[in-house]
Amino acid sequence: MKTRRDLIAIALCTILASAGCGGSGGGSGTVTPPNKNITISGTLMAGSVDALARFAESAASPFAADQLYCVTFSSPPVSGSATADNSGNVSLTLAALNVPFGCFILSPSSTGAATLFFNASSTSGETVTFGGDANLGTITVDTSTGMATATLPQGGSLTGTPAGVACPVGTWSVTIGTYTCDSSCTNGCTVGSTQTGTSTVWIAQSATDQYTASFTHIGCNSGSQSDVPATYTGGVFTLGPWSEPDATCSHSVTAMVTPNGACTSTTSATSSWTNCGSCGTGDNVCVGCGTLTCNGTIETMSKQ
Repeated sequence: MKTRRDLIAIALCTILASAGCGGSGGGSGTVTPPNKNITISGTLMAGSVDALARFAESAASPFAADQLYCVTFSSPPVSGSATADNSGNVSLTLAALNVPFGCFILSPSSTGAATLFFNASSTSGETVTFGGDANLGTITVDTSTGMATATLPQGGSLTGTPAGVACPVGTWSVTIGTYTCDSSCTNGCTVGSTQTGTSTVWIAQSATDQYTASFTHIGCNSGSQSDVPATYTGGVFTLGPWSEPDATCSHSVTAMVTPNGACTSTTSATSSWTNCGSCGTGDNVCVGCGTLTCNGTIETMSKQ
């Protein structure tokens, strides 16, 4: 049975590499030289992350005993982890010179604690390439949102998903709809302002007819999740269910997505929420806690 850590590696490798993950069978063939090592270092600090901008607002205490876990998008993929010391300092050597890779913060029990975002000026991303050793400095970890953030150092660059992956595998940009920021929102938005809910979704095929997905949602209540169960049957991709906590209850959420023939955008994308007090629109499909099931429409979903 695969662990959560195994599935994270599968998700990262499958989504962002044009070749499959894992070992290959016996037989002759060209042997790809191993990638050269780089060292990725930094200091894990517990703190808060601005979910709208994905920048750290504060970093308070060291995140001791947690792990920095990274996996490359090479063929074959290379993964590795390193455990932070009592001061939060961590250093990981990975065969990833000029090779795209992504990272997660794992708890001491090797479960996902946060998705690491690399910030470059006014943009951020989860996949990077370095031409040498990289000191990330302070890595702020916010377990309440599942987000971690670090400043992209000189010599690093944000990278995207290469072409050639099978539908619906890939990185998708999602626009969910607009909402009015109110006092219940936890993303730091200005009360009374009009905001647009967005998500970035990573879809991976972990085995034949088996999929897993991770996504980061930016809206009234923002956060990042990974290892969300998923299926792809009859041209329809079903994501979930996953749990979304509310003040006094938990909502079960499922999204249903139909990609177009070219698998570049969607012809239909909807969501279903349970345990709602009332039904709204846009990013506020489910309001409060109750017994209602509310259905929403995802405005746009396009592959990056």
